[in-house]
Amino acid sequence: MTPTIHFREGTVGDRDAILALRELVFPDEDREKRHADFWQWEFVDGYAGGGRLFVAEVADRIVGHFAFVPQHYTAGESLRGAIAVDVMTHPDFRRQKVFSRLAAFSAGRLGNEFQVITAFQIREPVMAGMQAGGWHAAQEIPILLKPLSLRGIARDFGLPFGAHANETVEDGAEESIRPIMDSDFDQIDALLATTSIRQSRTAEVLVWRYRRNPHWSYKLEGLFEREKLGAFLIYRDTVLRGLQSLAIADVGVAPGKDPSLKRLIKHVCRKGRRRALAVAAALISRHHPAYRAMRKSGFMPGPHRFRLLLQVFDGSLRWVSDAPWSLSWGDTDHL
Repeated sequence: MTPTIHFREGTVGDRDAILALRELVFPDEDREKRHADFWQWEFVDGYAGGGRLFVAEVADRIVGHFAFVPQHYTAGESLRGAIAVDVMTHPDFRRQKVFSRLAAFSAGRLGNEFQVITAFQIREPVMAGMQAGGWHAAQEIPILLKPLSLRGIARDFGLPFGAHANETVEDGAEESIRPIMDSDFDQIDALLATTSIRQSRTAEVLVWRYRRNPHWSYKLEGLFEREKLGAFLIYRDTVLRGLQSLAIADVGVAPGKDPSLKRLIKHVCRKGRRRALAVAAALISRHHPAYRAMRKSGFMPGPHRFRLLLQVFDGSLRWVSDAPWSLSWGDTDHL
């Protein structure tokens, strides 16, 4: 007899059961997301409010999960939005349309709260359930890659690398480049100004996203001219697809200041080579103000892409499905 699956909105009291499900479904991925402090940061203490959780349950056991983290978007006007995260189905209940039913259940309860919801899909098996729940694909966003260290690439691929094949890393610190302080945050959002739809980068967003994360430590650097910010990079070291990487979470540049961003990228990548990192990587959409400067700095589209999925609840905003979006890893919870 097939057990009856119930769907309901989750609560903070479901945290431990949700984390246990994550450990079962994703035992080797994003290990920090199994920690209670990370869950608290993401779903309770978010800058735009607490997350919305939806679960599938069988006899008081959680067997499915879908969550939403509120975000603020701007498209000439402020939009109430959220990002969908953490799709999980217990292995014993797959092929029973748990996720598609859970996605439809959650959509029916979010329409009055949010105008538009985003999702960044990379796992192909998720797509059918998302479409069944009312989602549609808007665009694909490439992962841009820039090789940093031949020695690092060889090491990560398990290849021998001769002791005499040393790489020269020039020294060239610039006085105009320094760490970004909280007092500089009010300059950052202007460097992301665009006619495309984007998530705001107010001081509130930046402090929550990059200062308060309980597990990930980010470096924030900017190129300043007389204390005026011309370009910025926010990044951290991590491992992507087995490669030790310098991953750029956020990047911005003032209009007409592409050379400033190129200088900053060169500076940061030089430090990555010193640490023998294999590659620099950035998730960045083609409509992002920094995309052109990134490409001119040697970043090339790699084989991996995220698909931007949208669910638009506000009938007057159907146009956002075909509009350009300015997005980076900082708009996700993946990095």
